[in-house]
Amino acid sequence: MRRSLALGLAIAVPCLFVGCEPDKTTSTGKPANHSHDGAGHSHDGHSHEGHSHGEQGAAAKMGLKDSVAKVVELATKIKEAGEKGDFEAAHDEMHDIGHLLEELAAKAKAESKSEEEQAAMKTAADALFATISKVDEAMHENKEIKYEEVKAGFESELAAMKALLEKL
Repeated sequence: MRRSLALGLAIAVPCLFVGCEPDKTTSTGKPANHSHDGAGHSHDGHSHEGHSHGEQGAAAKMGLKDSVAKVVELATKIKEAGEKGDFEAAHDEMHDIGHLLEELAAKAKAESKSEEEQAAMKTAADALFATISKVDEAMHENKEIKYEEVKAGFESELAAMKALLEKL
């Protein structure tokens, strides 16, 4: 049972991080076969029927400050699960945070933040995304990953997000 669950997740989850990159456009400037309109959407033919992206719909409606606050909340849950040696307990949070992190730079720009603030937001989001992706990839490759392997990154990246939140 555990093996089939891991296999199913290994197939479904990578598209959440890799497949949910910013929309590619066609020569007409329209999105190329990519939509986040609901659980039944697909990425390059991969169906997500019956699969939820959790916070994604609500995240699109949040402002920058609320989005950063949600990132801090989710990252804290992931960190705590890792400290207990059970990243699997925060698997849903890993997926939800990915979409939030992808949108932070655009939200900073939309809210007319300075170029410096936009760059800081992008840098912090990219760093946290990379650490969470490392954990997620290891899990889906059935490789054990210990919190100590990502501890320094998690702690500094979470601190950076908290500092950005305080400035908003």
